[in-house]
Amino acid sequence: MLTLLIWGSYNSEGMRNRFEEAVSTGYMAGREQIYPELMQMFVERPILGYGPIANQYVLGGRLPQQHYDKRDAHNLFLEVMTSTGTVGMVPFMLLLWFGCRAAWRARRGPAGLLPLALLVSALGANMTGNWLAGPMVWLEFAYALASDREGSRQC
Repeated sequence: MLTLLIWGSYNSEGMRNRFEEAVSTGYMAGREQIYPELMQMFVERPILGYGPIANQYVLGGRLPQQHYDKRDAHNLFLEVMTSTGTVGMVPFMLLLWFGCRAAWRARRGPAGLLPLALLVSALGANMTGNWLAGPMVWLEFAYALASDREGSRQC
């Protein structure tokens, strides 16, 4: 499966050019500046973070060369870390653990690999994007949790 993904992305001219540019110049569409700044923001406010939406304005103010008042984290985990700090990151990681465990268990049930495939694809997309405020990620977590027949028997 990974081989197919690599082959498909390399045969796409746009993707191939972006990979080659990232390797040769280190340019990653601004993420090379955004990610270190987000880590610094988390270090500054590790407990409660900056708050949802406010963290985007703080990041935008720290990256003036990008000409945006507000800037998205482009990473689900960094978004949670800077917006809610450790107080929000711990419950989110627990949800992630329970969701992944439920999706893994559900592969033996009637839904098969669908819950796991949905969750893995959503998490993969959120490594370079941020769908935290959208309903799709939460629907996929809920579907994975609901598909775990083995876990529901234990209750």
